[in-house]
Amino acid sequence: MIRLPPEAPASQLRQDLRRELSQLLATAETFFERGALVPGQVYETRRRCGKPSCHCMQEGGHAISLLSVLSPDGRKTRSLSATAKDALLPLVERYRRFREARAAFVRSTKEVVRLADALGDALCARVDLDGLKEA
Repeated sequence: MIRLPPEAPASQLRQDLRRELSQLLATAETFFERGALVPGQVYETRRRCGKPSCHCMQEGGHAISLLSVLSPDGRKTRSLSATAKDALLPLVERYRRFREARAAFVRSTKEVVRLADALGDALCARVDLDGLKEA
């Protein structure tokens, strides 16, 4: 005897799969954005110049912008001018968004595979082997 699976769970799984695939495609749009990426961080810190009469000795230091990048030789940090900081901030932010989108894409892909497997299991007809003749 062959028992067909109920349609309700498969219908819900199809809806979930369609929703997850839609999210996956929306996430993938980030990969098609044009422009360079800079893998690093731009941040500000304060440093003292060392001159005894400078105001930085009392006020906690001069503000300085830094770029920190991970290279094959280890982490590299460079100071930035205001112009360089303004130019690099959008590129660093684009890199951050790209990495976040990649992580979301991986999670979503795993969920799509899980839902597809569950849908396949839900659609499989159950065969009662005891009710069939042996070959």
